Amino acid sequence: MKSFIAVTKKALLMLPRPLVIALARLNVHPNILTLTGFLVTLCAAWLYLFHPTWMAALVLLAAGLFDTLDGQVARETGAENRFGALLDSVIDRLSELAIFAALLWRFRDVPWQFAVMFLAMAASVMISYVRARGEGLMAQTKAGPMPRAVRYFWIILASFLPPFWFVIAMIPFTALAWFTVARRCWELYTFLSPLSAGSEDKERR
Repeated sequence: MKSFIAVTKKALLMLPRPLVIALARLNVHPNILTLTGFLVTLCAAWLYLFHPTWMAALVLLAAGLFDTLDGQVARETGAENRFGALLDSVIDRLSELAIFAALLWRFRDVPWQFAVMFLAMAASVMISYVRARGEGLMAQTKAGPMPRAVRYFWIILASFLPPFWFVIAMIPFTALAWFTVARRCWELYTFLSPLSAGSEDKERR
């Protein structure tokens, strides 16, 4: 699974390379691309509210292009900085919440469908939170089968299904997302627990 994700990510990063070079030569600031991507995501969220999900998926795919471009342009132009990284993370969380908020509204009339969307949203938020909290404690974790890129493409692909089957497709999404939360919590536990620290001290001695 990890190798597939790595290969897919590498391939996707190579696709917009000519566009990255063009944007860098035009001195387009990476933060502009980040904010533009967020606006496109809001358009996708609006489409999820009132229109066929496949239309929203196409717009969401376009938003993903901006999400790929901003970091590459920053590296190409030497404009990488800590604020840019912070802005990118904040926009990523807001974008995810915007899409799930739209899905919650769309499926609000059927309790079990609303519950699936709510649990999927909660798991997605927790995946990112656990990773960020771990980094704050000087421990990194990327464990689990549902990093942001996989969640992103899962929603896009599921959006080409009829609404009922879209919700059905989100059930394994939710289960795997919560598994990822548990997996990351366990990995951080092994890094941060007193027992782990004690064993490391013994090894150093």
